[in-house]
This record gives sequence, C-alpha cells and structure tokens, in this order.
Amino acid sequence: MGNNIPCQSRRTFFDLFKLYSCENCKLLVDEEYYNIGDINVNIYYIERCILNKDNNEVIESKKLNLFLKDAIFHSYNNVIVWLEKFDYPEDEELLFDLLSFDLDIQIIV
Repeated sequence: MGNNIPCQSRRTFFDLFKLYSCENCKLLVDEEYYNIGDINVNIYYIERCILNKDNNEVIESKKLNLFLKDAIFHSYNNVIVWLEKFDYPEDEELLFDLLSFDLDIQIIV
C-alpha cells in the first residue's frame, strides 16, 4: 500500500484543501452473492473499508440489525456464520462443510 491511497498518504501543502472520497477506493468491498445449485451463499461486509477497524460501526450498523431481524424470522432456512475475515482460497474447506447442511449460508465479515 502506497501513497496512491488518499486515506494512507500524508497531506502536503499542495493538497491541503483537496477533498478525498472513498467512492472509487480499491480498499472498499461490496457484498458478494453466489448461487450453488439451490443454495444461496451471501457474504456481508459490515465494515466496507478494509482499513476501518472501529467496533462502534459493528454495534451501530443498521444493515446488521436489519439482517439479524430477518435471520430470526427465517432461521429454519439459514446457516449464519460470523467470521473475522473471509478469504475464499483459505476458507474453501469451511465453505464446502457449510454447503453440506443444504441450507442457505449467510457469512458476516
């Protein structure tokens, strides 16, 4: 990671008044949705920015609250897994184990 990422670079006199936006940042992640046969695999990221490690965002997340309420109503059809991080090549075996339940898989990262 270098100086091309605005949130990691130091401000200088020449960019003192420049406004930075996270819209096109390489470190933002979006939710992922996969269909494997009849099973839906959904990966939800609470913290969209990889650099953000603020626990208050997890507690105050409206998206997470809505998801958990919906998961309670449909708990008979879901396997919910909360992980610190999810990397498909490293967690491939975990995903195959979860697919054996034959239920929709909701992964919260």
